[in-house]
Amino acid sequence: MNEFRLLCAKYGIRATTVRAQLYALLKESSPLLAAEFIDKAENNGFDTVTVYRTINMFQKLGIIYEFGSGKQRTIQLHQPSHDDHHHFIRCSSCNKVARFEDPAIEQQLLAIARKKGFALIDSHYLEIIGTCA
Repeated sequence: MNEFRLLCAKYGIRATTVRAQLYALLKESSPLLAAEFIDKAENNGFDTVTVYRTINMFQKLGIIYEFGSGKQRTIQLHQPSHDDHHHFIRCSSCNKVARFEDPAIEQQLLAIARKKGFALIDSHYLEIIGTCA
């Protein structure tokens, strides 16, 4: 878990065993609904309060991103290669979440921004809701 220790050093936080285990759990399943992650963590023996506090800390430090609201809130580990452009598709039936990238969508969004008088898009969040197979 060298990657996690480096992140902790970067942000000046302690690399505790619990934080490292929750980070590893996030890494294996990101992106997903926050409620699903919390359930998964609880099923692995983590205390609910600890999970919420860790998610909060990771979000404030930029280790994870949160999108959406309430029960539909999605969490994802920060991936510098993705900049701040986030595209998800979610199943309205089973809540499965998949991340995707599409250069054509990026170009179209930039064209819309320019039509509205904006030179650049710093970040955006796009969620498509549908039904999976």
